[in-house]
Amino acid sequence: LDRLDPDVTLRMLNGYFDRMTLAIGRHHGHVTEFVGDGLLALFGALEPNPWQARDAVLAALEMRAELARYNDGLLERGLPALRFGIGIHGGDVIAGVIGTPGLSKYSVTGDPINVASRIEGLTSRFEVDVLISHEVRAALDARFRLTAMPPAEVKGKSEPLRTFHVEGFAA
Repeated sequence: LDRLDPDVTLRMLNGYFDRMTLAIGRHHGHVTEFVGDGLLALFGALEPNPWQARDAVLAALEMRAELARYNDGLLERGLPALRFGIGIHGGDVIAGVIGTPGLSKYSVTGDPINVASRIEGLTSRFEVDVLISHEVRAALDARFRLTAMPPAEVKGKSEPLRTFHVEGFAA
């Protein structure tokens, strides 16, 4: 993307964000921020949701399908395909308006956010697109097709993370 005209890059990213945000919303998630070419989505933070793990993983699967369709259109126009890595983890976070009177936003902070970020980083190492934590896996039913990944050491954690690649869902 760095080699493209900046206007083309912005149109590509905005088209990508539009599709990803819609997919997340269809599964009761909320995008709280865009960071560079990434985004942070929450499930169950703005309203109670006992199915938040399931919804987050189904959103990721829909995002995968949307990205494939979006990439088809990009390739038809001679543009490069986009890739993503999604890390999903759950837990209690602190949520609210964070900032100063001059600049504030609704955001979240806490260890689950850091762990999700570390899991997202593992997608490159394992060459997969969607990884979930062991805790999220425990909240899913057998219809999700998952592959256990090797335990991985990550910054800020004394124990290796156990993650699972999400291959699909049998409806």
